[in-house]
Amino acid sequence: GACNMDRLRSPTTFLLPAKPRGFARKLIANTLYLPVQTKAVLLLAVVLLGSLLCAYSVVPESYFSNKHNQLNVFLVKFCWGWTLLCVLPSVLLGAFLYTALDWRQVLRHLGRAVVGHVIWLIVTTSFVSLDSYVGECSSVDIEHRSTCLKEGHSWSGFDISGHVFLLTYCMFVITEECQLIRLEVWDQFPVVLDLEHRSKDKLSQDRQQILSKLHELLFRPVQLLESLALAQVLVWFGMVLASVVYFHTFVEKVLGFAISYLAWYFTYRWMYGRPYVPPCSTRAGMFNPLRTIS
Repeated sequence: GACNMDRLRSPTTFLLPAKPRGFARKLIANTLYLPVQTKAVLLLAVVLLGSLLCAYSVVPESYFSNKHNQLNVFLVKFCWGWTLLCVLPSVLLGAFLYTALDWRQVLRHLGRAVVGHVIWLIVTTSFVSLDSYVGECSSVDIEHRSTCLKEGHSWSGFDISGHVFLLTYCMFVITEECQLIRLEVWDQFPVVLDLEHRSKDKLSQDRQQILSKLHELLFRPVQLLESLALAQVLVWFGMVLASVVYFHTFVEKVLGFAISYLAWYFTYRWMYGRPYVPPCSTRAGMFNPLRTIS
């Protein structure tokens, strides 16, 4: 199974995940797995409305208006790291199972996290560099941004919202990557394994039994990871709301959002899954149930 294969070839194997049942599953489906395009519209509305409230100082000062609050310092500033703590195990478990323990394909799945890390590094560094280049310190004797802020002065520049960019980008990445461990998809694995094995007879009986047992053993860890991903998405959404009503200008926030959406679109909708691109699509893997979903 080549890494860029998106679907099972037999028309009899087009399966759809079971519809979520119960309040908890519906909550997860409508938050964690809400399609990125729908999330983007919702987040853009939050950015626009929050910017309007910020411009007219409608929202009173609170715990969140202090940028040194603990949630901001320990969660938001490191939210890419927190996101990777959830995303990397999800990718590993899903890719490990769906590729039949093929480490080469697993590494290609992990390549998406590497690309995401490079995007995070380049974009956030560029934001700071741009602000340093075009801005000026309230003290005319100081030229450098870091020195200005360290000595207690104010810096006036063009500070594209790194919080809006990073928080929304993390939500987009979590939504995409956690599809690998979505329980409605995970439950389809035994069916896909059996159908693909019978149609191509590429696995020994022992190997098939190992994969089936591994699928059962990983069920609880997958549940925990899915719960963690849901918690992260809810927290990141709340922190986006807190950020847009208190900090940055309208243009700085909209640009932060637009860059995060473009970064997602370029990678997940254009780059991944193309021939000769090392990071593969989330659908890749001979036994990946996502390949059966149109």
